[in-house]
Amino acid sequence: MKCPTPVEDELIGFVYTDENPRLETGEREDESALVTHPDMGGRMRYDFLGEQGLIAGAFPAQLIEDGDRFEAIIGCMFGNEDCNVLFYLLVQKPNGNYDILASWQEYYDGQVTTVSLDLSEWAGREISLILAVVANGSAQGDYAFWLHPRLMR
Repeated sequence: MKCPTPVEDELIGFVYTDENPRLETGEREDESALVTHPDMGGRMRYDFLGEQGLIAGAFPAQLIEDGDRFEAIIGCMFGNEDCNVLFYLLVQKPNGNYDILASWQEYYDGQVTTVSLDLSEWAGREISLILAVVANGSAQGDYAFWLHPRLMR
């Protein structure tokens, strides 16, 4: 899926960049966020993620070095009290298969989660990191964000 999507349609899911996002903590950030909303089910599929609503996007393939880390802050957007999602960080290997590196459940509780994941096990290999958000139940109101997702060297 391209970012941003041409329309914000909950049926098919969408993603856009918010340069000054208001997080579920109520605070505004000065870092940009990818705001996502999974589809309502049945559109985009990764077999192992089931039939829930899903939205996913990939970083371009990169050669990973020892000590590289994926970092982001994740959570729900302010005011979206029905938000309940599963965040996945996946890796697409050169053979096209996917591995789940980590997952986190987020629901609207006024808190966010800091993510810092060591990628050293992939050192010397070219991989593509995939960010996925899956509805944990209905996708209605699932406005979830990845704040400043990045590969750190």
